[in-house]
Amino acid sequence: MAARENQGYLIAVIVLILLLLVATLVAFLGWSRAADLYDAKVNAEKKGTLDASRAQAFEYLSQIQSAYIGKLGQSTAEVETMLSAMKLLPNKVDEAGKGQINEIVKLADDLKTQYDSDMKLMIATGTGEQQQEMTWRGLVENYSSALGRIHNANNIMQEEVVRVRAETTNLLATKEKEVEQIQAALETTKTDLDSEKQAHAADVTKLQSTLDSIRNENKSLADDYDQFRRGAGETEKKLTQSVKEVSEQRDIAKTKLDEILKESFDLADGRVVRVSPELGSVVLNIGSDDGLRPNQTFSIYDQTAKNFEKDKSKAKVEVTAVTGPHQAEARITFEDPRNPILANDQVLSPSWDPGYRVPIAVAGVFDLDFDGSDDRERLIQDIERNGGRVVAFHDKDGKLYGQIDSATRYFVMGDSPSADGPDKNPEIIKAMRELGNQARSNSVQEIDIRKLLNWMGRHGKSPIERLDSNMGDRERRESRLRNDSQ
Repeated sequence: MAARENQGYLIAVIVLILLLLVATLVAFLGWSRAADLYDAKVNAEKKGTLDASRAQAFEYLSQIQSAYIGKLGQSTAEVETMLSAMKLLPNKVDEAGKGQINEIVKLADDLKTQYDSDMKLMIATGTGEQQQEMTWRGLVENYSSALGRIHNANNIMQEEVVRVRAETTNLLATKEKEVEQIQAALETTKTDLDSEKQAHAADVTKLQSTLDSIRNENKSLADDYDQFRRGAGETEKKLTQSVKEVSEQRDIAKTKLDEILKESFDLADGRVVRVSPELGSVVLNIGSDDGLRPNQTFSIYDQTAKNFEKDKSKAKVEVTAVTGPHQAEARITFEDPRNPILANDQVLSPSWDPGYRVPIAVAGVFDLDFDGSDDRERLIQDIERNGGRVVAFHDKDGKLYGQIDSATRYFVMGDSPSADGPDKNPEIIKAMRELGNQARSNSVQEIDIRKLLNWMGRHGKSPIERLDSNMGDRERRESRLRNDSQ
């Protein structure tokens, strides 16, 4: 009886163990299935996010295409916003999905690149009817409008050709009538010519008789000439001497004229530094140290020009102010609007060279500011500051410095010192007379103080200046002239 009870307990334990094993197996299988379902859910969510992002990217791409096409509801002003939004979509998906989204973004970028390239063609059409918003539809419309205008212009040209042909036909008919009239007049002229030939033959016979008479008379005159020539030896010597003197004066005048009218087209005199089209002026890189003065005119040549020829310049300018050692302002007096003046263009003048200073002689009393005092020293300083070089003058005591030769351009004659004034000095009058004789013997042009001030770009009374800081200029100038004369 006891053995049976133990056997029953054993069976119960075995059954219980089997049930426990079955329950454990069922639980393990349930957890494994739940994990698989969770992974499937995560993958489904990722795929859903990727599909939504791709759908949104394709939607943006479609809207961008609509905007670029034009008149489909979207505006090109919204494209940049949509592109920025598209470039944020890859951040919503995993690494595997980013490549798919980025391919769509690249399509949008390529579309924009093609659009920008096509819109340059739209701008190049240059039509006045260009769309306010540039689109492919607008590009087609612009080209259609341009083709329409070209077609209309072509029709107008064809009509003009027909009109010109008709006018040419009428003109040709008129000219043919004129030719017929000319031919008739030519026949009449031939008849008149025959009559003239007959009259000419009679005139020739008459003229031959007259010629024989003239020959006899000429022989008589030749005999008289031989007799006159034998007695004109002294007169010939005098004339030869006069011719020699005139030739010398002519050579002096030619030297001076060559100096005045010298032309050098090998190198430019300077360049344009800055152009102010609104003011009609330019700034040049030449100034007071180069001997430049106001009112000097220059021709403007292109910066690439190498062979300078007359009447080949692109513009003309006139110096209005010398503003520095190597700087001046000039106004534009002529300019070709199709070939405007540019910075670094070359300037050239046939009557001026950099560094050339006009040689001038002065004599007499010059009261520039009407204060009763002689301003000769200040006048000499003004001349040398304005591109001149004083080659001959006298001091307050009448002492001469330098001399006038054929190279001197101008002789400026001032007032004679008054007999009872503070500047009275007979030596000054003597010096004025000596310099005047030198100027006349060398054919130097004499000018007055007003013309000299105009030459220096000053009109009217010369401004008053202090000479304290320039008192050493006279001693240096006198020393230079003494050295030159030695």
